[in-house]
Amino acid sequence: MKKISLIGCLLIISTLIALYGVNIAAGGTVTQNFDGIGTSQTATMPTDWKVDKNKTVRSVGTYSEAVTATEQRAGNNMPNDATNGIYNFAAGDPASETDRAVGGISSGKASKSVNIYVKLTNNGSSDISSFTISYNVEKYRMGSNSAGFTIQMYYSSDGDNWTSAGDDFKASFTADGSNAGYDSAPGDTKAISNKTLSQSLAAGSSLYLAWNYSVTSESTTSSAQALGIDDVSITANGETSNPSISVDPSSLTDFSYVHSSGPSSEKSFSLTGSNLTANLTVSISPDAHFEISTSSGGTFGNSLSYTPTGGSVSTTVYVRMKAGLSPGTYSNETITCASEGATSRTVSCSGIVYKGEPANHVTNFTASAVGVSITLTWTDASKYTPDGYLIKGSTVGFNDITAPVDGTPVMMEH
Repeated sequence: MKKISLIGCLLIISTLIALYGVNIAAGGTVTQNFDGIGTSQTATMPTDWKVDKNKTVRSVGTYSEAVTATEQRAGNNMPNDATNGIYNFAAGDPASETDRAVGGISSGKASKSVNIYVKLTNNGSSDISSFTISYNVEKYRMGSNSAGFTIQMYYSSDGDNWTSAGDDFKASFTADGSNAGYDSAPGDTKAISNKTLSQSLAAGSSLYLAWNYSVTSESTTSSAQALGIDDVSITANGETSNPSISVDPSSLTDFSYVHSSGPSSEKSFSLTGSNLTANLTVSISPDAHFEISTSSGGTFGNSLSYTPTGGSVSTTVYVRMKAGLSPGTYSNETITCASEGATSRTVSCSGIVYKGEPANHVTNFTASAVGVSITLTWTDASKYTPDGYLIKGSTVGFNDITAPVDGTPVMMEH
């Protein structure tokens, strides 16, 4: 059986890391401040970060051919004749300060562009919809080149073909009066804060980012400013689910009470909200004949508000018909459930207030067929019109009944 040496194992691990890149998943954040690279002139870049330089202005190279170490170091008092190339910058003494950044400086004939790269791999189970990115662009030496200098971010799906991320990801510095360094470096900083890169990344796929340092315009690259990037933060945003609301049931009927004995008994509906970004409100017009409450037997009114927990609400809303209403039918009055960004849902309410209980006026109460008809005989039909009355001892209400003038029995279909 063949044995694999320690060196062989390390080579395999290095190959796998290079293949998969910096892992990131929807909802996750990766950061890099470069402090871990140390103070060496030829510092090794963090895992899956690379650098290169080329002789073409505003030109991004390829991730696969980029290198993994810097060439120079600088910090306070960077000289005006500093060597061009890829730099390990220090926010202080370049030989001892641990606060580092990576970037470069150009010259008239060499290093017209310097690039910093990272490869990101979605190792999650869901797609990434976009990225929120922040970083600082720091200036370590002034430059009198009239065009000024810029760091622009790019992105790529293959590490070879690049697309500009746009002005939100560009930091430019206008010309200085000299090519001097700073007593306390960096001398100037521009922050790119919480900008959205609207680029999706499928699970298992990779995305490359590149920060290109070069002259802002034209092609003259002498008398250059020295720029670097620091404090990079990349957040992967998941697919956003829209806020939604649901109610069950969507209508409540058969509320009732006899005049002067209200309010009605309660009914209820379930209310749920998902992916909410604002409070879920429940309301009914103050002029409506129904009212709502968060609890059975609680305080009833015309509006409620629920604060989502983790974007969700799950509750029961209680409804009743108001007391003191005039006899009559109240139909299709609407309770509205709403939250920002969600489609509103409604619950329709209907009920009746009866005039009274005409038990004293009924001398004969028989059911000729249960649930089909009832025979009533009125003792004083001339004084009684039983429209909208409730039969005492029954939950059955009858409307549109005309008492006979002569007190003869009346058949009422139900």
